[in-house]
Amino acid sequence: MKKIFYLATLVVLLGHGGSALAAEFSAAESEAARDGLLEALGAAVTSGASRLDELDLPPSISESVRRVAFVRVDTIKEAKNIKLARMGTLHRSGTIGADPIAAGKAVTFTLPLEMDKPFLTGDLVRKVNDVGPTGHFNTTIGVYRLEAEGSATVDRDACSFNFTSIKDIELSEVDTVTEGASLLNSLLSKEMSDAVRGGSLPLREPVSRAILEALQASDKNCLPNVRDKLAKVPAPAPPPA
Repeated sequence: MKKIFYLATLVVLLGHGGSALAAEFSAAESEAARDGLLEALGAAVTSGASRLDELDLPPSISESVRRVAFVRVDTIKEAKNIKLARMGTLHRSGTIGADPIAAGKAVTFTLPLEMDKPFLTGDLVRKVNDVGPTGHFNTTIGVYRLEAEGSATVDRDACSFNFTSIKDIELSEVDTVTEGASLLNSLLSKEMSDAVRGGSLPLREPVSRAILEALQASDKNCLPNVRDKLAKVPAPAPPPA
């Protein structure tokens, strides 16, 4: 799971909008910042670091990682009979009426999720023969949206239900910060780590802008190897008189 945190963090940063590049930041400085962050994230893949905070990212970058994710994953057709274990419990809150779902029945789950640190929250729709209740829930499932069909056992007293198996699963807008992403780790870590090591996930300009602006605001918050690379960038030539 550690790998998926940092690999997906890298992809998250690909989409980070950043803010306007300050006039004093040169193209060479932007490139150095980009290289420094890519190097740090790539090293995290093999370092076994356990927390996002251990990367010493600028606060603005760390916060954006916690708020926004742009990892896109195609429907995983081969995901049959996945055991979700501790990830597989959704706790409802509120009164939603009698529950028509019985243990072992085929159920369609549609879970449109939104991130709400440190959990995900959203509206749950459960249907049997196109009929079923809706309710509000909090969960630590490591996805923004999950659509799945499978068997379920229902615990009415606990007002919750547990997946026992999933026939098919579609993952989109992956949450890379919330704990519990072991499913994603098993499915995605190798592909994403190969992409990072192969350099096929380059960081675009908005990322380096955010790093440079954070560096300008508070030098101690920037990644050490970003600072080292920036220190070697020649000063831009003064404008012509």
